[in-house]
Amino acid sequence: MAGCEKCWADSYRMTYGTGGDRVDKYHELLKERNCTYEEQAGPDAEWCPKCTSKTIHQITKQCMRCGYELKID
Repeated sequence: MAGCEKCWADSYRMTYGTGGDRVDKYHELLKERNCTYEEQAGPDAEWCPKCTSKTIHQITKQCMRCGYELKID
């Protein structure tokens, strides 16, 4: 399954210019937080036709809630 877009974006902001490791910060955030499916899917997520939530991941096109895969023509 796809990664959490909220944690990934926040890890970038938290390590930008600090020399910190973005991947390490991302893993820390994943452990600390309990992000919603909508937050995990990202700000450009799409609506899932199967579970009717806005949880189709913006990059992988897979629903974070039910696992439905959006077919791209």
